[in-house]
Amino acid sequence: MLRFSNVLVSLTILFILLTNLVYSNTVVNRTETLEIEHSEPPLSEFSAKFQDATFSVQEEQTVIAKVKVVNNKRDGYILTLHTRYGVLTPSGTSDGEVTIPYKLDYTQGNIFDQPGDNNGTFQTLLIPETPPTNPVRILGVASLITAESSLLSEPTEIMFNLRVGVPKRDEFIRMAGTYSDTITLTYEDF
Repeated sequence: MLRFSNVLVSLTILFILLTNLVYSNTVVNRTETLEIEHSEPPLSEFSAKFQDATFSVQEEQTVIAKVKVVNNKRDGYILTLHTRYGVLTPSGTSDGEVTIPYKLDYTQGNIFDQPGDNNGTFQTLLIPETPPTNPVRILGVASLITAESSLLSEPTEIMFNLRVGVPKRDEFIRMAGTYSDTITLTYEDF
């Protein structure tokens, strides 16, 4: 009886081994394909809401515009500023009017996010104090970015108040005359 049991156990083990051998050599080909994606809509917004630029004796600086720029494109954009005369120019001189120098500056709004230096290609917000008569880049890149190493990696979302200050306003503020200049902001998305 012992012999029969040994043979039965041996046959069972042999059967298990053969079954494992047959099924373990069976090749199963199976492919799983996963798709990954990222999508972000392009944003390119610019607005400049100009305000009445009447000077007063009490106000050292006058807000003349509320400016907003939003851009998340990697190849860049540019915001330039220039003026017609660079000074407040009188409409006439019959009452002794002369040009009046003024200065520009800005105050930060409630949203302020802009790319960093980006290998020296990105100009963070910089308003020239002396009003330029030729276009000057105040924000963004000088031209379309094509080099992959220079592409922007952070979006811009910025609001600021453009201000004008007249250093010697108390010398002319109540004197006769009409003075003006034109300030132009130009936004270009590349």
